[in-house]
Amino acid sequence: MRIAIVGGGIVGLATAWSLARDGHDVSIFDQGPIPNPAGASWDEHRLIRHHYPDRPLHARMVGDAYRAWNALWADLGEVHYFETGALGLSRSGGDWTGRAREAVEAEGLDHEILPPAALAERYPFLTLDGVRWGLFMQRGGILLADRIIAGLADHLRQRGVHLFEHTPVAEVDLERGALRLVSGVESAADAIVLATGAWTPRLLPSERDRLRSHRVLVVYAEPPAEYAEAWASAPAMVDYGYPDDHWSAPPAAGTRLKLAVAGHGRPGDPDDGRDILPGEAEEMLGLYRPVLKDVDRYKVLEARTCCYTYAPEERFVVEKRGKGWLVSACSGHGFKFGALMGQRVAAGITGAIAPDALAKWAAAR
Repeated sequence: MRIAIVGGGIVGLATAWSLARDGHDVSIFDQGPIPNPAGASWDEHRLIRHHYPDRPLHARMVGDAYRAWNALWADLGEVHYFETGALGLSRSGGDWTGRAREAVEAEGLDHEILPPAALAERYPFLTLDGVRWGLFMQRGGILLADRIIAGLADHLRQRGVHLFEHTPVAEVDLERGALRLVSGVESAADAIVLATGAWTPRLLPSERDRLRSHRVLVVYAEPPAEYAEAWASAPAMVDYGYPDDHWSAPPAAGTRLKLAVAGHGRPGDPDDGRDILPGEAEEMLGLYRPVLKDVDRYKVLEARTCCYTYAPEERFVVEKRGKGWLVSACSGHGFKFGALMGQRVAAGITGAIAPDALAKWAAAR
């Protein structure tokens, strides 16, 4: 089959990888370079964890995701995953981590419940006022996102996949399987995949209300010297137990400590309003005062913005429309499923999975 993919992020690249393995003729079009630093897939790390409150199917999908990543590592000849373990903190009954514990136990997944004393000994940088316990899972950690994207792009070039960089698409007709470039050149394919993340409403205005772009800020920071060793061996922090939704990635495998607060995000345009305002990084770092000791002594190394696309209920969208496929597999937590999503979308294109079944699976229903 001749297949065109619009968007060179993790889902577009992983779909191309899976299709190319089966001998299909694949082309990828991106408005910028591949990898594209403006895309949601580009960053030092992304978390992978089984903590999924109220979403047992997502928790189950993580096991399949690990198997898909292992297949990718075998093809790349490199492993871009570092297992740090993953930790969530519970401060009140029925909170996010409390519900995640219920899902983990229902699935029979290995985990450890850490009391406050054990948390204080292992992670002296934490403020544990009000913490009841922590849910630690050894299987979890960081996916080295920028290395994955760069390595996968190089691998695809070697496999003969056509990567068209700096080639913006002006119009997509999913029903006919056709696209028109800004340059005026038109192209048709047996199947077309639209995986453009936050730029999707530009090409499909009808999706503007359903697929919302959200701007988030992440801060790379250097902790005080007395906490550096503990942070170096820390787990991925998936929940600090506060409604602001703090999460962080430890400085492992040559990366830097990354701090984020999901509740600090706001609606945003991927091409406008991404500049970081004076004092914005320090303001976000200050939101960590309730959960980290001495946070005012952390040094901001860099701040960057990212635009994610959120679908309703933060689920993933994979829909067949004529010869085309609309794929929106982000919602702020999709990178961990990138290799798996590429495999499944490719299977849908080739007919190995029925479109309705694939849509239901992607939405974890």
